[in-house]
Amino acid sequence: MTLPTSVDNLNNGGAAPLLQVNGLSVSFRSEGGLVRPVRDVSFEIGKGETVGLVGESGSGKSVLSFALMGLLPPHNSRIDGGEVLMDGRDLSRLRRRAMSKLRGRDISMIFQEPMTSLNPVYTIGNQIEEVFRNHTSMGKKERRERAIDLLERVGVPRAPEIMASYPHQLSGGMRQRVMIVMAIALKPRLLIADEPTTALDVTVQAQILRLIGRLAEEDGMAVILISHNLGVIARVCQRVMVMYAGQLVEVAPAAELYRHPRHPYTRHLFECIPRIGMGGHRLNYIEGSVPHPGDELPGCRFAPRCREADEGCLEREPELAALSEGRASRCLKEGGAGFASGD
Repeated sequence: MTLPTSVDNLNNGGAAPLLQVNGLSVSFRSEGGLVRPVRDVSFEIGKGETVGLVGESGSGKSVLSFALMGLLPPHNSRIDGGEVLMDGRDLSRLRRRAMSKLRGRDISMIFQEPMTSLNPVYTIGNQIEEVFRNHTSMGKKERRERAIDLLERVGVPRAPEIMASYPHQLSGGMRQRVMIVMAIALKPRLLIADEPTTALDVTVQAQILRLIGRLAEEDGMAVILISHNLGVIARVCQRVMVMYAGQLVEVAPAAELYRHPRHPYTRHLFECIPRIGMGGHRLNYIEGSVPHPGDELPGCRFAPRCREADEGCLEREPELAALSEGRASRCLKEGGAGFASGD
């Protein structure tokens, strides 16, 4: 499925997109049968654009990012359909060696757990320099100077000392900065940041988000920021895609989404955000849970949890349909009961 013309993303004045994903579907083989964590996903990312991808745990966000990176486990997963286009090349069809050459140079990723992503038996310097060893012809001295320069650029103090440290000797915020250095070392055109502030305290979260935003602006790099935290997304993203049960259910410019969410799931997410002055009121929550990727539900996949659903929602599967320029919602009620059809 291709997005309707009116919701093709806000692409720097209509310039050609950097990344175009059309109808991407992913499946895994499991003991219980085939599961489909990503279902017919389509979107575009413009050059220099920062886009948020939000949704509950289990919505398919990380699996989508691994599919874009060509990092799906080959023994039990496959791309069932669709394409991932960059410069006219379908990344989903590239052989592993060809994709490995692109990874880091054209498309890169910050993983959500730096302690498990960094190798505990190698120094920080060795791991950063490995990026240059694998992709460039730099000599040892140049690799070291470049690694130190990048560490300083992302705010790591005593960079030469950190180069000789091991991951367990660094704080969570410092390890995350090292992951950012490794991801941006070759100046990729697209950076995927998967929950980059998970397990960090609020102060460090803000520092990491400012850092990613600054690097994107300075290098003209496009960013997909994946999170379940709507507050994190609001700080740095120009546009937001909301994902539920493997599907995009809403796409909108960030300011419009936060001012007037159109899909019931998006509204339910906003209702769950704690607010100052709630006093003794109970926190809101969405009843039920995200369906298992192996569940084939008739109708809207959110309908069993939706307070606004009717019989039609349980029977008919909605498409991601245009609401206005740059906005789309996967809802038969076109934004839900009690909401205007236009912004």
